Amino acid sequence: MDSYVVDFNKLQNYIDNTYNNKNIILDGHVSHLLNVDYTIVLRCAPNILFDRLQKRNYSENKIYENIGAECLDVCLIEALDNCNLVYEIDTTNKTIGEILLELENAINNKLIKKGVVSWLEDYFYLMK
Repeated sequence: MDSYVVDFNKLQNYIDNTYNNKNIILDGHVSHLLNVDYTIVLRCAPNILFDRLQKRNYSENKIYENIGAECLDVCLIEALDNCNLVYEIDTTNKTIGEILLELENAINNKLIKKGVVSWLEDYFYLMK
């Protein structure tokens, strides 16, 4: 799927040894699988995600893998399995500024918001 393999133990050890319990922000599709205190899951409507991934020249298989994961809440479910403090943001109709303000508010106040996004009924047809 044109993806990297991550050694989570090695990455967690690096983070622990490098940052010594300092507050850091990790960004990526695997950050919620590490030993974290707080997770923010950014969501996007599958049709928008589809267009973005096509413009990045992702393979058809990679696009459908990502669309399927978005439709089935994969990152959210994995985050909930790994962390008690989870905040979910539907970024579909928000500007970068609006998203950053919501992120800042969520982080500063340790807000919890989950289960607010569901694409299944609207976008199930995009899954192969």
